Amino acid sequence: MNDCEKLWKTVLGELEISTASATFKTFFLPSYISKIENNIITISCSSPLTRERLEGRYYSQIQKISQNFLGYSVELAFVIGQKPLEEKEIGPLFSAVKKEERDSHLANLYPDYTFDKFIVGTNNKLAHAVATSIVANPGNAYNPFFLYSNVGLGKTHLAQAIGNEVLKKYPNKKVVYTTGENFTNELVEAIKRGSREQTTTAFRKKYRQVDVLIVDDVQFIAGREATQEEFFHTFNALYLDKKQIIVTCDRPPHEIEKLAPRISSRLASGIIVDMQFPDVETRRAILRQKRDASGVAITDEILDFVADKVTSNIRELEGAFMQVVLKQKTTEEPLTVNIVREALKIAKEEKKSKMLSVSEIINAVATYYNLRQKDILGKSRLQNIVLARHVAMYLIRFETGISLMAVGGLIGGRDHSTIIHGTEKIKRLIPIDLKLKKEIDDIKGNLGI
Repeated sequence: MNDCEKLWKTVLGELEISTASATFKTFFLPSYISKIENNIITISCSSPLTRERLEGRYYSQIQKISQNFLGYSVELAFVIGQKPLEEKEIGPLFSAVKKEERDSHLANLYPDYTFDKFIVGTNNKLAHAVATSIVANPGNAYNPFFLYSNVGLGKTHLAQAIGNEVLKKYPNKKVVYTTGENFTNELVEAIKRGSREQTTTAFRKKYRQVDVLIVDDVQFIAGREATQEEFFHTFNALYLDKKQIIVTCDRPPHEIEKLAPRISSRLASGIIVDMQFPDVETRRAILRQKRDASGVAITDEILDFVADKVTSNIRELEGAFMQVVLKQKTTEEPLTVNIVREALKIAKEEKKSKMLSVSEIINAVATYYNLRQKDILGKSRLQNIVLARHVAMYLIRFETGISLMAVGGLIGGRDHSTIIHGTEKIKRLIPIDLKLKKEIDDIKGNLGI
């Protein structure tokens, strides 16, 4: 992987977390960095609309990520089309690798989306099996292939992996990847340029003279009459010619509102597969693969913690991994679960979902300070016991939400003024006593809060 690819992969990794799925797939995945020279990064875009969107809305974000990665100031230049071949590249023009790279860009495929990097688990085993069967016999096995799931569960990865594998296995086949939004935008742009009869010729040639058509997030064509008409005839032309059609969506065909019944019927005529969220073992495997690929030294304990806590989708899981990597690079001390918990702001979410009992807190404090529970509940005035008692009061008051009188009653029958004194003392000391702050953080970590 060259410097351009490494930088663009970093840009994609950070922006995918904060960018809408459709926008990311439509404008970012087909684009790539073609050159870094004289502090200018040249970004190749697949269309004028893509260039306008990236330059107009994402310039500062891409610039900031690039400067952090490279370590120096840069400017961005956005161009349309493929990377121009330099003279030194003329020699290996006909090599297989160059051909494959050019095909991937022409197909709008992201090179990193491959079968090798797709972790198979119980949640996606059927989808993966269908995908590999399609590569073995495009257009004949499972056509059309309709893949649906909630956002961020790997639909785009698997769909594009089919395209990349087809190009690798059949270099002469033509693969085109698009999104429902991009399909619509291109049709609108074609119509704007002149009469519909003349201007849609190139559009139809692009999408109908292919061996494999991948349409991601097809739900975006719903409710758009002209787009649905064009898609319907494109689908028919390819299907009758035994060309492979792969469609992804966030719901099954019959649940797509405002989708023409004739399109829904055709989408449902092949195989429909639902991808679920990966179980914890699959999530751990995903994180281990990303760690090994990135070359960073992150322990299995930390990865297991992230896999256990991030349960929304794979995109969030990968985003959490990127945050852990960033924390590791910016923290001098070795990473611990507690540091990662704070970095990912997991503590607050855990606190919401976990109601601690008073006895759990007292036991955790006693264990940490090597005391007995009855020491904390008793009347001893030894300094170490008083400190532990005040810490227990503080944690019970602010981590359980119970009243001051209730706290006093649970800790040796003390009145509420004693509880206020103890908790406020700890509250005042935390900002200035780093040792005490660390002790309380450690106890919280042991409690999982």
